[in-house]
Amino acid sequence: MFQLDVVTLFPEIFHSSLDKGVIGRAIKNNLVEFRSWNPRDFTKDKHKSVDDRPYGGGPGMVMMYQPVCAAINKSKEKQKNSKVIFLSPQGKQLKQANVIEFSKQEGMIL
Repeated sequence: MFQLDVVTLFPEIFHSSLDKGVIGRAIKNNLVEFRSWNPRDFTKDKHKSVDDRPYGGGPGMVMMYQPVCAAINKSKEKQKNSKVIFLSPQGKQLKQANVIEFSKQEGMIL
């Protein structure tokens, strides 16, 4: 079974659509298991803050390192050998060859 873990601030978006389409059939047929990890669950303040200011100042917001890293680490406890893939507009474009490579893994953490 392929284990897919997603670190997201909005787990309800994923869970509301996982019973539909190809992914829904894969889950129903026990080919894929899905878990979500919300970084807010790993914060240390009462407001469950995950936003921080960019280093050096300037406009915009970035994710705090501590809660994101803690969520990834918790996921890695469950999936010791899985790849962690950071999604970014600056990253490599996802291509079919990548998908085939990923499908040979036991799981992945996005």
